[in-house]
Amino acid sequence: MKKSVLNYILGFHTEYKEKALLMIDFEKVFSNTGIISKLQDIIRFFHEHIPVHFKYEEIAMDVFRQGSVLAANEEQLITRILNEHQLIRKQFTLLNDLSENIKNGRQEMKGQLAELIKDTFKMLFDHAELEEVSLFPLLDAKLTEEQLRIIQKEMSQIAV
Repeated sequence: MKKSVLNYILGFHTEYKEKALLMIDFEKVFSNTGIISKLQDIIRFFHEHIPVHFKYEEIAMDVFRQGSVLAANEEQLITRILNEHQLIRKQFTLLNDLSENIKNGRQEMKGQLAELIKDTFKMLFDHAELEEVSLFPLLDAKLTEEQLRIIQKEMSQIAV
């Protein structure tokens, strides 16, 4: 069970990181007017899917925190990841709002959108790397079968 629950959460990372890398390097094609529509689709995708993915991770971290004695560095890691989740959610809300303004005729905001896209997707990519290198190995090593059952049950109750 341990591998299936963690692999399910980790499985999103490959897709998200690939899209994040694309968005970090998007400036090469940003001047193409048709690209704005595609950017808005990608931003909308992340704005809708990141909160669910983060909720899965937060369930795993909450169950781990509640059922384990954490070392100071483990607590710091989880606190950092939770703080980054909040920041990334805010960034995607800003991106979504800004892209809607551009869609509604505020073309002068393209430069602001370009900078925010680059910053947000770099942040997302770095965040995913941190989780893959630090959080998931920690959870894999320390979660009990009972904790995994709780995580799986709570994850199944989330409407996707």
